[in-house]
Amino acid sequence: SPKIPAAVVATRDDRDRTGRLDDDRLQLVAITQVVVDRDLHQGIVYFDTLDPDADGEVVEALNEHRAKL
Repeated sequence: SPKIPAAVVATRDDRDRTGRLDDDRLQLVAITQVVVDRDLHQGIVYFDTLDPDADGEVVEALNEHRAKL
């Protein structure tokens, strides 16, 4: 299946935060690529899932947890 871009943007200030994402919507999700701008200030996360019908929920979950990414 094609790479799915998630509308996830993390700022430079968010990089210092760490932790696990305990969210059932992110089970069986593989992060396939992360593209960042030149100053590493913003990035786009690409992912794939085993359930293509769950893509909307995954994007929603990633956006909710973007500060941790």
